[in-house]
Amino acid sequence: MTVLQDYMQGDKLQRIINDWSKVAGETITVEVMEEDIYAFGSELACLRLEHHFKKGVCETDAAYSVNLHTWYFLLRKVYSRQ
Repeated sequence: MTVLQDYMQGDKLQRIINDWSKVAGETITVEVMEEDIYAFGSELACLRLEHHFKKGVCETDAAYSVNLHTWYFLLRKVYSRQ
């Protein structure tokens, strides 16, 4: 089974980083884990991303990670929705 993590590399990942950074209004860090995409940044950046993507078919979440000491935005099960 192919997961999003296998597909989302190199130029494709950089394009997501660039596009999401524009939506967030600042530079963010993006990590792909299996079928989920995480973005790490400021509270405002993560809330902007959640607002932008919450109308779609994927589940979204934005919260503060106590373990990582940063805000994150999560777009869940991206690959399985296609």
